[in-house]
Amino acid sequence: MKRKKEIPLYLASYKLLIFIIETEKNIPKSIKYSVGQSIKEEAVDLVKNIARANAVSDSSERHKWIEMAESNIDTIIILQRVMFELKSISLKKYSEASEIIEGISRQLSGWKKTVA
Repeated sequence: MKRKKEIPLYLASYKLLIFIIETEKNIPKSIKYSVGQSIKEEAVDLVKNIARANAVSDSSERHKWIEMAESNIDTIIILQRVMFELKSISLKKYSEASEIIEGISRQLSGWKKTVA
């Protein structure tokens, strides 16, 4: 088992967290403390759940953490779409985030198949 800082999925989720934190700086206050805070919390939970999944050796326990990470990604997708539709983030930022999220989703799906 690789250390969490070495696995590509962890690195991608960390990259998404940094991206969200940087993007949140520029969103309007009207949603910064609601949608902005929620998406940031989900991204933090995503990183933690991936690290937890990597740390356990029991496959059923790992499966549970992977499913929680998938739930975090689903919520991030919804919140990101809300921010875009409210014109709080640009199309460029939306596309950049979507690309990172898609990569994370693919990696989570693949990891889940190997654990099942």
